[in-house]
Amino acid sequence: MPPEPCRSGQGSRGKPLTPAFPVLPCRVPRPRPTIFGVTNGKKHLPEFHPQTVLRDWGNGEGFRLSDALTGACVFGATGSGKTSGPAKHLAYGYLAAGFGGLVLCAKKEERRQWEQWAAETERTDDLVIIDASGHNNLAFCLWEQNLEAEAYSAYKQSLELKPDNVSSLRGACYLGIETDHDAEAVEYCRRFSCAVPQDSEAAIWYATALWNAKLDAELEKFISQREDEYGIDVELWEFLPIKQRVTKSK
Repeated sequence: MPPEPCRSGQGSRGKPLTPAFPVLPCRVPRPRPTIFGVTNGKKHLPEFHPQTVLRDWGNGEGFRLSDALTGACVFGATGSGKTSGPAKHLAYGYLAAGFGGLVLCAKKEERRQWEQWAAETERTDDLVIIDASGHNNLAFCLWEQNLEAEAYSAYKQSLELKPDNVSSLRGACYLGIETDHDAEAVEYCRRFSCAVPQDSEAAIWYATALWNAKLDAELEKFISQREDEYGIDVELWEFLPIKQRVTKSK
């Protein structure tokens, strides 16, 4: 049965009023919209490739993953449709592409709005709602600590593949000290200070690692050696015990 038209289109005697122009129904059955889909055009690109098209605007134009990484901002007057227009358009692209993110809801209806968008893009299970109920919460310090642990592990894996990588050594030194991996930090800092012997930061990190590991003899030997080669470095004296520090100052 065809849908009932908005207007019957029939005259008083049952004849069409405008036979040359068919009357459109109130509700036209349409296929499911594909505005949520991520497309790469005719190319088969790897997952999260910068040229992945998040929103296809036709004629070769579109909003790509690389555009999303550079940031987007929507301007307009109050009630002009910023959220219901461009913001919604981009949000669907982000959600469908598997993006994660933090949404700050200043108005009550914003939460319901994002819940609807998540449902329409099949991302409801990914929602973590933090509100006054306390059901979910975020421990910022613990989260940051976990990030440091993951980064430290990544630097270690990088050094297994390329032991002399100075950038990875620098990261392993800093995070090894920050995450209290004293023994490992000593070795990474020793290698880093050997790779960049004139770098005062490398010397201080090595001294810090030796101090944390309570390797006083090695610490004193390192500071003395560095003084002989590069001159007196007062900052390094701070890592020596008080008695040794006074003796050196004389």
